[in-house]
Amino acid sequence: NFIAKAEQKLGARIEIISGLEEARLIYLGVSHTLADDDGRRLVIDIGGGSTEFIIGERFEPLERASLHMGCVSFRERFFKDGKITKIGFHKAVVQAEREIMPIKKIYKKKGWEQCVGASGSIKAIFQALEAEDGIQIERLSYKRLKTLRDQIIELGHIDNLNELNIKKERLSIFPAGLAILMGAFKALKIKKMEYTQGALREGLLYDMLGRLDHEDVRDRSISALQQRYGADIAHGDYVADITKAFFRKAKTDWQIDHPRYEGLLTWASKLFEIGLAIAHSQYHRHGAYLVANSDLAGFSKRSQEELALLVRAHRRKIPLEDFERVDEAILKLTLLFRIAVLFASDRKVRSI
Repeated sequence: NFIAKAEQKLGARIEIISGLEEARLIYLGVSHTLADDDGRRLVIDIGGGSTEFIIGERFEPLERASLHMGCVSFRERFFKDGKITKIGFHKAVVQAEREIMPIKKIYKKKGWEQCVGASGSIKAIFQALEAEDGIQIERLSYKRLKTLRDQIIELGHIDNLNELNIKKERLSIFPAGLAILMGAFKALKIKKMEYTQGALREGLLYDMLGRLDHEDVRDRSISALQQRYGADIAHGDYVADITKAFFRKAKTDWQIDHPRYEGLLTWASKLFEIGLAIAHSQYHRHGAYLVANSDLAGFSKRSQEELALLVRAHRRKIPLEDFERVDEAILKLTLLFRIAVLFASDRKVRSI
């Protein structure tokens, strides 16, 4: 498939993240580029295929949403062939408002003191207004957005937007981004918006630095899942210790000497019994379902799938067909994990 071929060419593993994980990373990038002030902030990031809305306080996101509306999809739907019409623009704004409806109530109830825009589409809107004013602007209002809307409708086509100081590669998606932002302003009754340079890229960097500095958000995600489903934390730690010991003995000969593999084994050890919260019968399947379908901050879709498979395969028959779509090393990890679980099966031994 494409990912496998791309990984072969790049010589690196490709991780695909969920929309909610993207929202978390965006907020992380934004919060590190703004003053560390008290009070909540609403962050909006308009992308090509989705738009993220996050309410957070300082460095912690409180609400995250990734809505399936983006510049590219809105361009194809409302601004075909580059034409910018009044009716097309109106339909785009109304559709954006509709998409925001599911989160509108909870976001307005949560509230915020500051609204911040991030990434290219919102940056392009700020730049277009700055080109008109001749000075840098700190905040934009809905009134300014309406003025810009009227201006581009009058121009009538994306080919005529050059005078607005918009980069060439953004001309075709500019009207769509503006419509989505206007829909957000209307739906959430936003009064003013600031812009920041920080976004997903910066969030990824800060997240990676946190992992190096032993502040891994993935550990917090695992701990939260343990608490939510009443896992035996002491036993999970005990299994993790045994698993680590086995891993360190086997990692060189089995060619699995990578911190990522040790991390997967440790997290699986802490979660392998959470399925008991649903039923004892087939609890390994229940646990795998919970891991695969929970919102685990810090995990890519691929890593979460691998973790769920370890939980699923720690007992009973090994589902070999499921291992065909994951890293081949996961099967080796599964063998180590199954032995560790067996060694730790007598809980009384732990207390001796």
